[in-house]
Amino acid sequence: MRAGWMLAAFALVASAEAQEGAIPRTPAGRPDFTGVWSTNFMLAPLERPAGVDALVVSDEQAQRLAQAARARRQSGLPTVHDPLEENAIDFSMPRVGGQWRSSLVTEPKDGKAPLTEAARALLTRQAEAAALNKDGDTRADGPEALGLTARCLGGPGRAPFAQSPLEVLRQFVQTDRNLLMHTEALWGETRIVAIGAKPRPPALTAFDGDSVASWDGDVLVVETVGMRTDPPIRPGGVIVQKGARVVERLQLTSEDALLYQFTVIEPNTYTRPWSAEFEMRRSDARVFEAACHEGNYAMAATLRGARRAR
Repeated sequence: MRAGWMLAAFALVASAEAQEGAIPRTPAGRPDFTGVWSTNFMLAPLERPAGVDALVVSDEQAQRLAQAARARRQSGLPTVHDPLEENAIDFSMPRVGGQWRSSLVTEPKDGKAPLTEAARALLTRQAEAAALNKDGDTRADGPEALGLTARCLGGPGRAPFAQSPLEVLRQFVQTDRNLLMHTEALWGETRIVAIGAKPRPPALTAFDGDSVASWDGDVLVVETVGMRTDPPIRPGGVIVQKGARVVERLQLTSEDALLYQFTVIEPNTYTRPWSAEFEMRRSDARVFEAACHEGNYAMAATLRGARRAR
């Protein structure tokens, strides 16, 4: 009996050690996020589509939802578009822990971001502006009225991380005091998270805000405040306005899988805090420079063409 108990205890210890060794760690023993990470889905809905009740769906449901996403995108394409770009987009739903998901939102349980009436009015105004700009007929009076993308101002690398119609790689470089997160996008975007630091004074704001982090066991908890949001931005459909606080949680669930969770707290836009999550996979792909600068040829040509069309 005593020998059996000792063997069982030894097995538990060995199992724990194997589990601890399943993820890469820094010399200090912390999980090491260093590497290149990619999402394995495109255009997954932030919110749960109508008619879908469950967060976790079957293979057949995931395939139907992906087909519906493709149909929505094709119906919304302008008259003139690049078919090669369309073929490059892979419509698949997100998977977390091997399970298909119907949306990124996990809380509230209905899979919807709880918008205030003011936020709904903002979305209505943006939709009306987009309708005016359909097929390139922009009504912008100047560069300030154009979207942030046209002005080479980022979004996918801000808090919270946004998804893109095309594959986005993110390269992480970690030290004991900082985590650098570079997002490869049309403009490139780098955010540096200070681990164990105190936030800057609220009066100091920046485009990417101020991101500080602390460890909760093996989870790195990142809190971002002080983002400049004039006009309000929508990374991946998430409205971020002045005073927003975004809490991100990064956790290695295996050597090649990183669970990314975030919570948005912003009472002017949302009636309550809400959360979403998706999984990033380790990639062997190489990150290239994404060069863009404000005042580029595309923006000038867009404005010049719109003025001649009036």
